[in-house]
Amino acid sequence: MVSRRHHYLGLALVTILASFMNGTGASAVPKVNRPINNLPPEEFIGKNINRAELKLCASLSQLVYQRDIYSRKGFQKRLDDLEEIKEAFPDVDLDVRWFSNGVSIGKNLFSERLTLNDPTFVGVVVDDTLVLCFRGTISVRDLLEEAKFESIIPKRWKVKGLEIQQRHSEMVDSYLRSHGNDIKKYLTGKFMDDPGKKWDGKTMQTPIKKVICTGHSLGGGLAQVAHLYLTAPGAKWNVRDSACVETIAFSAPMTIAVKDDLDEGTEQFLEEDIKPAMRNIVFKDDVIPRIASNFGFLNSFLNEFDNDDLLGGVARKFAEPLVELCRNVLVDKKDELGCYCHIGKLIYYDNYDAAPKMYEDWIAKHRRLEEDNDFKTLSYDKPEGRVADTAFSQHMALIKPGLAFGS
Repeated sequence: MVSRRHHYLGLALVTILASFMNGTGASAVPKVNRPINNLPPEEFIGKNINRAELKLCASLSQLVYQRDIYSRKGFQKRLDDLEEIKEAFPDVDLDVRWFSNGVSIGKNLFSERLTLNDPTFVGVVVDDTLVLCFRGTISVRDLLEEAKFESIIPKRWKVKGLEIQQRHSEMVDSYLRSHGNDIKKYLTGKFMDDPGKKWDGKTMQTPIKKVICTGHSLGGGLAQVAHLYLTAPGAKWNVRDSACVETIAFSAPMTIAVKDDLDEGTEQFLEEDIKPAMRNIVFKDDVIPRIASNFGFLNSFLNEFDNDDLLGGVARKFAEPLVELCRNVLVDKKDELGCYCHIGKLIYYDNYDAAPKMYEDWIAKHRRLEEDNDFKTLSYDKPEGRVADTAFSQHMALIKPGLAFGS
């Protein structure tokens, strides 16, 4: 059993990032006014993903943050109005199939049903592709979900030594209980053109051949977990026989734990099926993708934050115990945190104008990770401005305009 203090590592770190942004707090989505000038080459993002789809993922990952969209039709209208999407898909209709932002989380002590407004989950069909997009962190409750690192093996999965961050697993499982059957129907073409109508038993649409999971921050973590739910051996919602599954995550934390008892079959699944199809795109000194096992980077960030002369007053008093908590957890729970890693490949940007580079975090035992390709060799650089401000803005740099308007 993991200690309660262990739960709060992520919370402390993301609170440090969010709480000092000129008083906006974690609920604000900061405006980043620069596009990324070098889109990843298609060999970086995988053989089954093109640049138009990458831009769509970036746009959707930003759009799901908007808190003034309340329905599928509202999301459809906002998506149709995006100029970058019109340019990327000039002759293609993008069809929003669902817009879900509520889910059951169990029962209370009185056996009453409890619900939370979990991160928005959107399904969009583009030709023969279904894009599943998960919203990232915008509230204190989201921070709490991102902060927990208890891990589990979901029921029925035929894997050993591969575990999922528990709360991420619970959320994805809930989403699929609501829409998993819809996804399977889309793979066979058994759905109506109108998302609001049930299939009539005879009308056929173009079957879905590809599923793309995407999201930013917490949403990117959920996308990675969803990828496993759709591909893991024995998983209830496994669709590998009907469609290829890809993930484009932006600034996602580590949501997968690889244990010492990883068996040969599970290792082969990760190496041959997951790594080629899962990408997490990271911008420079973004702290979130380094949670939970990039200890050198996290300690450097905490040291610079603690010594930041631009932070003072009430903010300083609030930050000091958080920094101390993080330091203690990184020491006391190093073994548990050290199991978390990025099982896919990482595309890294050093700045807005830099060419992207490819890195890895986890590799199979028979391979050797070269230093030039090791994600954990990237060190933290002290920024010119406030540490927390810079870290938070870099965390949001990849989505709109970011890669959505990249060239």
